[in-house]
Amino acid sequence: MVASAGQSPAVVWRSLALRAALLAVPAWVTVAVLIFRVPVSIKLIVGFVLATSVVSPVAGLLAVAALAPLGTLLSQFAGDGMFRMSEAVVLAFFTGWLLRALKDRPGPGAPSTIGWLLAVAVAASVGGVAWQFRRYPGELAETGRLLFYAYYRLVDRIGFLDGARLLEGLALVAATVTLFRQRPQLAVTIPMALAASATAAAASALLLWWGIAPPAILARHARIGYRVSAHVADVNAAGSYFAMMLCLLLGMAARASGSRRAL
Repeated sequence: MVASAGQSPAVVWRSLALRAALLAVPAWVTVAVLIFRVPVSIKLIVGFVLATSVVSPVAGLLAVAALAPLGTLLSQFAGDGMFRMSEAVVLAFFTGWLLRALKDRPGPGAPSTIGWLLAVAVAASVGGVAWQFRRYPGELAETGRLLFYAYYRLVDRIGFLDGARLLEGLALVAATVTLFRQRPQLAVTIPMALAASATAAAASALLLWWGIAPPAILARHARIGYRVSAHVADVNAAGSYFAMMLCLLLGMAARASGSRRAL
C-alpha cells in the first residue's frame, strides 16, 4: 500500500519479492488477453494501456481514468459484451506500473494498515468459500481452469471476482497516491480525463435515448424503460457515477479561475 507522508517509501517498492507476487496475476491475465482468442479490438485497447503504462505509468493512469468508466460500452462495440473491459484496462495498467517500479518519493500518503487488513479479510473470505466447494467434485477445478484461461468472462461461485475487484480498488488508490507524489499535476489532469470520459458517457446516453446504440444495449434499454444508461448496465451505478462526476467537476470549477474555469 502507500506510506504516510514523511515516512519511507511504500513496502511494495522496497521488496522485490512482494512486487513480483503482486505482479503475477495482473501480468498473466493481461498476457492471456493478448495471446488467446479475443477480438482484435480488445487486444488493441488492452495492449495500448499496457504499453502506455510501461512507458509512462502516469500516462497509463490517465488512460485508465478515461477508458475504465466506458468499459461496458467499449466491450459492446468490440463485439464481446461479456468481456469485462474496465477490469482489463485496470489490470493492464497495474502490470505496467509494477514492471516499471519507479522510485517512490516522500509526500502525501494513505494509511496502509487498513488496506492490508481488508485485503487479508477478502482473501480469507474467498478461501473459506472455496474450501466449502470441496463437497462438489469438479466445481472448484472448473472455476480454477476458467480463472486461468478466461478470467474476464468468468462468472464464479466462490466470490473470487468480487474479492478481486475490491483489491483492485485498493491497489488503484495506492497507485494514484504513489504517482501523485511523483507528478502533483495529476490533481488537475486526472479530473480532466474523468471529465472527458463522463462527457462521452453522457453522449452515449443521449444517443441511446434517440435509439442509437449497439443492439444488446438497445435490447436492455427496452426492458428497463425510461431510465437511460448506455455506458454501464446498472442504471443505479450510472446515476451514482454521474453524481460523483458532477460534484468533482463543480469542485474543480470552483477552484479554477478564468478560462480554466470555463473549460
